Amino acid sequence: MHKVVLFIGITKRTEGYRANLQFRFKLHKLDKAILRGFKAFFNNVGNVYPAGINSYEYRVTSISAISTIISHFKNYPFIKTY
Repeated sequence: MHKVVLFIGITKRTEGYRANLQFRFKLHKLDKAILRGFKAFFNNVGNVYPAGINSYEYRVTSISAISTIISHFKNYPFIKTY
């Protein structure tokens, strides 16, 4: 089980609306060390959080860090194997 998502949330505030951008990478709990490796590779930005019973998620909310991550994966995309 793996999932990579670029999440955009919009919330209504008294002063208007707020957009929230997040990069999320979710893996099975046995692969938590891989997520910590991603965090270390990208200069320790973001955090690793529990995401359900059997999974963890690496989340990044800094726009500049998300831009760096997207650029990296444009140059070095994931290789799918089944």
